[in-house]
Formats: sequence, C-alpha cells, structure tokens
Amino acid sequence: MSLKRNLISGVLWTALGKYSGMIISIIISMVLARLISPEQFGVVAIAQVTISFFSIFSDLGIGAAIVQNKTLTKRNLDSIFSYTIILALILSFTFLGVSPLIASFYKNPELTNVCRLLAVDLFFNTITVVPSALFNKNKRFKYIAKRSLLFQVFFGLISIIYAFCGGGVYTLVIPPIFSSFCLFIVNLYEYPRRFDWSLNIEPLKRIFSFSFYQFLFGVVNYISRNLDKLIIGKSLDMKSLGYYQKSYSLMMLPLGNLTYVITPVLQPYLSDYQDDLDFIKDKYFKMIKVLSILGVSIGIFFSSTSGELIRIFYGAGWDLAIPPFTILSLSIPLQIILSTTGSIFQSTNNTKLLFITGIINTLIVMSSFVICGVLHGSIVMYAYAWNIACIFNFCIAFFILLRFVFCAKISELICNLKHAFLYALFLSIVVLLIHFFLLEVSVVISLFIKTVVIIISILLVNYFLKDFNLSSILKKIKN
Repeated sequence: MSLKRNLISGVLWTALGKYSGMIISIIISMVLARLISPEQFGVVAIAQVTISFFSIFSDLGIGAAIVQNKTLTKRNLDSIFSYTIILALILSFTFLGVSPLIASFYKNPELTNVCRLLAVDLFFNTITVVPSALFNKNKRFKYIAKRSLLFQVFFGLISIIYAFCGGGVYTLVIPPIFSSFCLFIVNLYEYPRRFDWSLNIEPLKRIFSFSFYQFLFGVVNYISRNLDKLIIGKSLDMKSLGYYQKSYSLMMLPLGNLTYVITPVLQPYLSDYQDDLDFIKDKYFKMIKVLSILGVSIGIFFSSTSGELIRIFYGAGWDLAIPPFTILSLSIPLQIILSTTGSIFQSTNNTKLLFITGIINTLIVMSSFVICGVLHGSIVMYAYAWNIACIFNFCIAFFILLRFVFCAKISELICNLKHAFLYALFLSIVVLLIHFFLLEVSVVISLFIKTVVIIISILLVNYFLKDFNLSSILKKIKN
C-alpha cells in the first residue's frame, strides 16, 4: 500500500477513534461537572499533574524509540518490557511514599488517598508502554480506534453511575484505574511479551541514543504544560484551580482531537522518509497551511462563544471559568501548529533539537507563571501569561525547525500562514459586530446564531480568496 493510502487510512481511523471519543467525553464531562464540585476537580487536577511527572519516567522516550527503530528483535522487545515492569514497581511505590508529602504541601488531606489510588494507574500505564508502541509501529490504527471507543463508552458510563451514587472525588480516579488495567490486558493479548530474566541491557543502549533527548524533552514539556496548575493550586486555592482546569481542558479539546489524530500517524510514516528532508518539508508545510486555517477558525469561535459553551457544558455554577476560557482559546491556532513540530523533530532524528526547543520554551513559561505567582495573580492573569508564552514558543520552535532542520527561509512559513492571518482579521471583525448587535437571548439561541454567522464568514473568506481553496489543498496533500 502506498504512503498516500497508508497515511490517509491511518488518519481516518485515528480520527474516528478520537472524534467519537470526543463526543463521548463531552457528554460524560457535562454530566460530571453537574455532580462534582470545582474544589473536587481541583484536588484531582493536582494529583494528575503530580503523577504526570512520574509518567514521564514511565516511558523514558521508549515508545517513540520503538516506533523509530527498525532493527529490534522479539528478544530485544522482551528485554525492554522486563525493564518497564521493574520501572513500574519503582515508580509506583515511590509515588505511594510521596503522596502524604503532596497532600501536606497543598494542605489537603484528601490528596493522600487520591494520589495512592493513582499510583496503581501509574503501574499499569508503565508496563503497557511496549505493547502500545507496537500498535503504532505496526500502524494498527483501526484497532486502536475501536478499542479506544469501546473503553471510553464503558468506563464513561461507570463514572456517571459512580458519581450518581455519591462517589465524589473518587469518581474521577477509580474508573480510569480499571481502564488502564483492561488496556494492559488487551495490549498484552495482542502483543504477548515475556519477562526476560537475563535482563539484557543491550537493547536499551540501542534505543537510548534516540529516547534520551525524547525523555529530556518530556521532562521540560511537563514543566511548561503543568507549572500553571501547580502554582495556582498553591498560590490561590483548589476552587480557583478547578475553574482554571476546566477552562483549560475545554480549550484543549480541539487540540487533543485534531492534531492528536495526525501526530501519532505522522512519525511512523514520515520516519520512512527521514533521509528525504525536502519531501518531509513539502508535506509538512501543506499540512500547517490547513491546520492554521482550522486553528484560527476554532480559536475565534471558542473565544466568541465562551460564555455559551461554559454554561452548556458545565452549567451556571462554572461562570468563573468563562474569562480564562475566553483568553486561553485565542492560543488554539498556535498550539495546534506547535503540537506537530515534535513529530517532525522525531521523524528527522533531531530529538536533541527537540530537547533544546523544549528547554527554551519551558524557561519562557516558567518566567511567565512565576511572575504571576509572585504577584498573586488571578486565573485570568495566568491565562494571559499562557498566551504570551505560546507566542514566544511558536516563534522559537519554528526558528529552530526552519534554520537547523529544513534549512528554509522564514518567508516560506509566512507564505503558508498568510491566509490564516486574513481569516483571523476578518473573523475578528465579524465577532465584534455580533457582540455589538446581538440582543439578550437564551444561551442556546445565542450559540446557534454565532455558529451560523461564523460558518458563513469562513465560507465567504474561502470563496473570495481565489488562490486558497480548502478542498483543493486537501486533495494536494492526498496526492
């Protein structure tokens, strides 16, 4: 099967899994937001952020390295799997031990039990790294999509039932543990692995040159992605963190269900062309041309309908999440494009540059959030800090990518982004007019009117920009 058909098939099946899962997760989130308080969401947010740090060590860049490496034998994979079991035990017991310290730092006793339960989730997520990587390596995106959809439906229903029964904060913890356990069983059934008692370290050495910088990037990326929540939880309170986390999660919804459809597919396929940089650059620039348009459209739509979306998704009790959500949504276009750069660095064997980019980006994010923390800023201020950091990170990431990977000029990037700028300008004017003329109506009617007007505006811009046609670009990408 050709690259074109493989890539399209992978993206389509990944999209099916993601978008079906998105609808399910939205419904589940809408129900749980009405049954669980912002404070409880804040407690779980802190627990998830802290365990995410340990999750970095659970992978060590091994998953991406397995996908990239073409010479690993069955025995090699067994050896790597054995080390992940040992690693899982170390990480889980370590997290168990520090759980009381985390609860003490945030002065919330409930965090102790929540973190201890998540230690079990950490164990199963760690030991499934190798089987999960083999699914991507073998391009079994159809199977991944079906499995993901089934798990989301089943365990989502369990979460809702548990919440109605008064599960409280544990509603957000216990069902995911069972989900991780079942995922491990299914993955191991498809790709059986055995414990290699010889504990051969040679396979680890072979992939470590690739995974080392991937792992270091994971560390710095963790800091840049989670520092705001850690600081808010400490400098403000769990309730404020709950509002911020919900607005952040809703903002990340299109990112997680658009680019994450593409990026898991990008690396396995583009890795086959790692010696042809011109080919990769051409395909990538065509991709970001489309993604920039979609990103601008989604970002402005989310920002202009923030009040309606928050009230529909979470209910009137979450109105304090509207201001940060409005601001955070404006970063969607940049984040959508930025999220694809990692796959390009990996596909071209430039994980060291990926790490350097991550270091610089993390320093920028840290500076922004630490300043907010020192000033005891509101969640709105943190949202502004996030957007400013995104702008700087976008510029730096693409400077490194263009200069040291593609050896391309900035004008090539600008040429592919110029239509996104025009879309942003036109839609911004339309949104301002909507807010000026739209009378006080119900939330649903307001959302409907804004949606229709924005869609019509997008179609009009697409019509008048004769040299830009979305369908034609999509056809070019396929070809």
